[in-house]
Amino acid sequence: MKKILSAAIAALIISTSTALAAPVSVTFASNGPLPYSENGFLFEGKPGDTVTDSVLNPIPFDVGDTVEITRSGESFRFVSFEIYRHNSLHSAFDLLGFLGGMEVVDYGNFALGGGEFFQTINAGSNALIDELRMVGTDLRGGGLAINTFSFDVDRGPVPVPVPAALPLLACGLGVLGFAGWRRRNAS
Repeated sequence: MKKILSAAIAALIISTSTALAAPVSVTFASNGPLPYSENGFLFEGKPGDTVTDSVLNPIPFDVGDTVEITRSGESFRFVSFEIYRHNSLHSAFDLLGFLGGMEVVDYGNFALGGGEFFQTINAGSNALIDELRMVGTDLRGGGLAINTFSFDVDRGPVPVPVPAALPLLACGLGVLGFAGWRRRNAS
C-alpha cells in the first residue's frame, strides 16, 4: 500500500511541476510597426517604430526612446534575446524589468560592436516581472537589429475538472480500500 501511495504522490508532483513554466519565444515573424504582438507578448513604443530581425532595417533607437514588452498583465521571466553585432557600435540601451510598476531588475546596458553576427544575451537574473523595458541611453551610430526574445511563462498548476476528478477520487479510494481489505484477510 505504501508503494501505491508513494507512486501516486510522485505522479502528482511530476504532473504538477511540468505545468508550472514553459518557454515562449518571440521571433518577429512579421516585421511590423509598433505596437506589435506575437505569442501573447505585446511590444509597444514610439509610433512609427518597428520591431525587426532584419539587419537591413534596424530599429531607430534614440536617447530616451522606449520599447515596453508586456504579456496581457501577467507575469513572466525574461530569459534571453539576440542582438546583431555590427562592426560599429549600436545605439546603446538599458534593459529593465518591472513588476507592478516598480523597477525590480536592471539587466544591464547594451551597445555591442565588432563582428557581423547575432549574439545571444542571457538575462543573468531569474526575477519575476510583468514588463520588460528597453530605454535608449546613447546614440552611437546605427539602430538596433534584434532577433529572438525568450521568456518563461508561469502557468500555475493545471486544475483537474470536477467531472474527471470524481471518478479518479472514487478509483483511488477503491484501491486503498481493497489494499486494506487484502492486508486484513492475509493476517
